[in-house]
Amino acid sequence: DNYMLLENNDIATGAAVRVTGTLQESPAKGQAVELAATSLELVGVVVDPATYPLSKKRHTLEYLRTQAHLRPRTNVIGAVARIRSELSYATHTFFRGHGFWHVHTPIITASDCEGAGEQFVVTTLLGEGAEQESAEELEAAISEQGSAVRAAKEAKSDDVQAQVAKLLELKEKLAAASAGPADPNDVENDFFARRTSLTVSGQLNAEAFACALGKVYTFGPTFRAENSNTSRHLAEFWMVEPELAYADLQTDLSCAASYLRHCCQHVLDNCAEDVAFLDKNVFQRND
Repeated sequence: DNYMLLENNDIATGAAVRVTGTLQESPAKGQAVELAATSLELVGVVVDPATYPLSKKRHTLEYLRTQAHLRPRTNVIGAVARIRSELSYATHTFFRGHGFWHVHTPIITASDCEGAGEQFVVTTLLGEGAEQESAEELEAAISEQGSAVRAAKEAKSDDVQAQVAKLLELKEKLAAASAGPADPNDVENDFFARRTSLTVSGQLNAEAFACALGKVYTFGPTFRAENSNTSRHLAEFWMVEPELAYADLQTDLSCAASYLRHCCQHVLDNCAEDVAFLDKNVFQRND
């Protein structure tokens, strides 16, 4: 059966297989080890290999963005994910080893953090008008539902209350539609009753913690709404922000330099193959 799977080309690109065997040193170039298989099981089949999005060829990053559910299987995205994971681990081990406390700062905030960047506004008011049905449609539905209520009452049906409840719901929708869409600037009626945004920095919160705990750092998602479609301006990214109480410029510089050296060395020690792969297949090709 195992042989027939290979002979009939049943195992296409993207299929899931379960292989049992012995892992051994590979005599071939380009791979350190190989699996001497003793059994092979096809677990997940690709129904139409001709339309499978990730064929055996080099795909651009732009194309991979359209295949978000499959792109982690590619060598490039896999390498980036492993390196990011190790960098995250290195970040926590460095600051933990230097006496810093990790604090979590809000993602939804009313603070602009000293104007660090354009903000994405968080509101529950936008879009309500677009979701509302037109008054004409609701009036027609109310008329139809009114007839249904009368018919249910005449027939002494058991669902009279349900029909009446549906009629009242339609009337409430009509009243809301007649009032018009919510004003996005009417923050008093918004969820937080004040202007709120996605965070552009956890700096101010971290500074408050540093005054109490001495040395802290925050590490999490940050959002900037600058209207710039370049690789140097990201709408969302993860940022490390350490804060030290009673520190001077030299102390800050020493901390930053030590942190960068620690992270670089950690990646070289744990992701050397991924770094070499990206250097050869991404960076050198883009030079």
